[in-house]
Formats: sequence, C-alpha cells, structure tokens
Amino acid sequence: MAVARIAVGRCGFSTIADDRRGFGQTRYQTEPYDALEDLRAVTAATGGRPAVVVGNSTGGALAIDLALAHPDEVLALVLIGSLPRDAPDEMWQQSAAETAVEAEFEAAEQRGDAERVNEVEVRYWLDGPAQPEGRVTGGAPGLAPLAQMMATRIPSSQVEEMTATAHCPMLDAPDRLAHHVLAFLDSSGHNRGG
Repeated sequence: MAVARIAVGRCGFSTIADDRRGFGQTRYQTEPYDALEDLRAVTAATGGRPAVVVGNSTGGALAIDLALAHPDEVLALVLIGSLPRDAPDEMWQQSAAETAVEAEFEAAEQRGDAERVNEVEVRYWLDGPAQPEGRVTGGAPGLAPLAQMMATRIPSSQVEEMTATAHCPMLDAPDRLAHHVLAFLDSSGHNRGG
C-alpha cells in the first residue's frame, strides 16, 4: 500500500506525498492492487476535503484518473509532463532529437547491450533528448501540443512551459517548478493552509 507522508511546506501548504508501490520508501510486493484506490487512501489524509493533486508523468495520468472518477475529491490538478491515458497518438509531435535517441535505443536493444539501453533511457527522460548526455536539462518530449490541447478542454486551466528542463523538472529546477505551482494556486484562488 502507498505511504502517506504529511508535512507543512515552507509556503504554508500542507502536503501529502503518495509513495507509490515500488517507488520512494514504499516496498512493492507482488499482489493485485489498484493504483487509483491507493491514491484515494493517501488523499483520505485530507480529512475529506478536496485536494490539489500534483502529478508528474504517470503520476499525473493517475491524478487525471482520480479527477475523472472522483471529481468531488479533487480541487485542482497540476500536471507535469503528463498525458491522459489513451491520448491520441497523432497529437504526439516527435522532434528530430527524439527520433535520434529512439534510434540509438533500438540499436542498443538489437545488439543486446542492456547497459546502453539503460543509459539511453535515462538520457531520454532525465537529460532530455535535445541536450548533451549526462546533463539533467532539456525539453520535455513531445508534450507541448498535448498540454495545449488539454488546456483548451479543461476549464480554468493554464499551461506553463519550463525551458531548460527535462521530463522531471523537480530534479533540475525544483525552485522554478515550485514557483509555477504556487503561482497557479494563488492565481486560481486556492487558499493556503490546512
């Protein structure tokens, strides 16, 4: 089961971290489970109040699932490098840099070079395909058009593009990411505290 860690952040917001199974400090045991129900168990720590749910990558997709299945439990969503499940393939606009990194990945996979496969995978998601290998900077892969599409369909939504970051901006630009999240919460009228 996911672990809820509660803290009051430096800006007065109470935060609850969802340590998903197999991530962070939560040990994963092979057993049937529902990631959405795990997330609901964690958000229950809000005492029944709707929460602002922040999710990166597949965590964001899970946040979207929560908002769709249980809208009364979600006050707002902050999605970072996230797509809804089953997003239309034609919306993904792949750059030349992404194509080159994918070709390198496939070549390493065909050679059976597991070490290089892992290195390329890390490069893609952490460095960003358009950046030199070994740096945790770069553009988010193919997500900008999808983020814009989602913003046109979700009421009161905003899109902020963080330049010089990769897929996990909390690793290479945590202060900038926090600034954008807090600015969204302030501009959308979500009160601090509690």
